Amino acid sequence: MALQWRGIARAILAVVTGYAVSAVYLACSFLWAYFLLGEDWVPPPASDELWWKTATTTIVFEFMASCLGGFACAHIASRWRPVNVFAVMEFVISLGLSVLLFSIERAEPGETHFLEPPWMTFFEPFLSAAAILLGGLLALGRPGRERRPRDGKLEAAMAPRA
Repeated sequence: MALQWRGIARAILAVVTGYAVSAVYLACSFLWAYFLLGEDWVPPPASDELWWKTATTTIVFEFMASCLGGFACAHIASRWRPVNVFAVMEFVISLGLSVLLFSIERAEPGETHFLEPPWMTFFEPFLSAAAILLGGLLALGRPGRERRPRDGKLEAAMAPRA
């Protein structure tokens, strides 16, 4: 029974670690871009226009963060199921936040502020889930193949009981 709980704990740890890796990479990449590219990279607070370099950079950073998170999750878990759970969890959370962000009232005619366009808001959950699965693919290979640990302990923990 204890071996089974170790496998479950490892899967949960893999998903949490993958999410943390994604968040840390995303935060560091945006800070790096701000300090390296300067204030010209960031749209002014009272702007309704979409800056294509900001949108493109956001998409690239998000793809890389999700890919690294999926890779970390797959590397720790050594199985596909936690990677799939992580991708679905990221999709559901991101889509929920997108709906919440989209439902926020837009600026009144007199005041303006920068918001992502609707297409980008709803594109990000799909991009994140696909990048997580790609990161898992890079770490584990094709679905259905499990990476075998060297010590064999995980295999014993994951084996079905008779």
